[in-house]
Amino acid sequence: MKWDHNNDTLDVSRGISNTVTKSLTQRLALSLVSMVYDPIGLVAPFTVGARLLLRDIWRVRGQLWDEELPKGTVEKFLEWSEELPKLAEITISWSCFSANFEHLELQIFGDSSQEVSSAVEFLRPWLNTSGGSQTELPFVLGKTRVTPVKVMTVPKLELQAALLAAPLKYLPSSYIENK
Repeated sequence: MKWDHNNDTLDVSRGISNTVTKSLTQRLALSLVSMVYDPIGLVAPFTVGARLLLRDIWRVRGQLWDEELPKGTVEKFLEWSEELPKLAEITISWSCFSANFEHLELQIFGDSSQEVSSAVEFLRPWLNTSGGSQTELPFVLGKTRVTPVKVMTVPKLELQAALLAAPLKYLPSSYIENK
């Protein structure tokens, strides 16, 4: 992540170059996906697509790290990697609030499907406004996990999403002080 201190914004700056120049193997694919450094989950909806592709490769072929991937898989992965440079255009404002607030609510949502479990965390400040109460929802953190290769029931996957969301409730008190 790169912080633009003049505009108080964050953007993804590592691992966004399209560098597939040789035959694509599982090792190279995993390396490229892992290069996108996104500790707060800003571009998780994009990176989870490649992780799903890797999971499908492992499900069908096992972990043959240095063998070239099938042509169809290579095409899908190259299509994904062509979008990597566009991640540089995504920025998020890091200043959470535009006005003073009366109180804060920490809101965490977790959900799961047969493919992905995810959780996202927002801060909801109740702002002091003359015309009533307006709210903003600044993004704090997002987490995604590709579901296991072993098929699980939806209730078990929902519990996995709850386990993913539970640790998100711990924010340092300095982060949510009213200034």
